[in-house]
Order: sequence, then structure tokens, then C-alpha cells
Amino acid sequence: MRRNLSDPAPATLLEVQRDFDAWRSTHPRRTPFPESLWAAATAAASEHGVYRTAKLLRLDSSALKRRMLGTVPASTPTAPTFVELLASGGSPPPECILEIERPRHGKLRLELKAWRATDVTEVVRQLWNGVD
Repeated sequence: MRRNLSDPAPATLLEVQRDFDAWRSTHPRRTPFPESLWAAATAAASEHGVYRTAKLLRLDSSALKRRMLGTVPASTPTAPTFVELLASGGSPPPECILEIERPRHGKLRLELKAWRATDVTEVVRQLWNGVD
């Protein structure tokens, strides 16, 4: 039987809603939800449906669905990390291979010959920041 959005929400779903509301009341907006809340939301969505759960919990249904499908790992950092190359004082090696990987963007491989650390740092920074 198909559930109607106007049907009363089940007690388990209302309990998860209370947890989300309590968390929201003690944290500033735009603060990422803890994994325990996401786990409760995905469990509720698998039982009661993604759209209905997302609507009641005031979540993005696409984000909830991605979490249910496992495409958002729990250890995903909220901001990308950047590693800066620093010159070691000696002359740089004659060639260098540099690989950059970003979620949703794939890998970038650079093969450099006769490079300077400052040049590589700037190129990487521009490539990293230029991809959205």
C-alpha cells in the first residue's frame, strides 16, 4: 500500500525528527549533522521512504538518498586538503610526477620536467581552486 504524505508520521519517524530538532536548537545553522543523526535518518528513510523522511526532517532528499546508497562515505572531509611543496635547499629532481584526486572530479596527473617547487605549488593551487 502506498503511503500518503498527509498520513500521520509513524512514532519512529517522529522520534528521529525530535532528535534533529534538538540538535538544530543547540547548533548554529550550516553546521554539519553528526553521523549518528545521518544514520538514524537513513534507517528511517529505508523504512518510511526517502522523500517523506527528508520532508519531515527538513533534509535535502538527494543528500539523504546518496547517504542511503553509500556514495557519501562517513570519513569524507568537509573541506579539501592542500599539500604545499617546499624546496629542500638542493636542486630539484629533473622530473616529477604529481597526481591530484578530488571526489566527483577524478584524477589529474602532471608530469613535470625541470620544475621549481614554487611553480608547482602555484599550478596545483590554481588547478585545485579552479575546479568546482
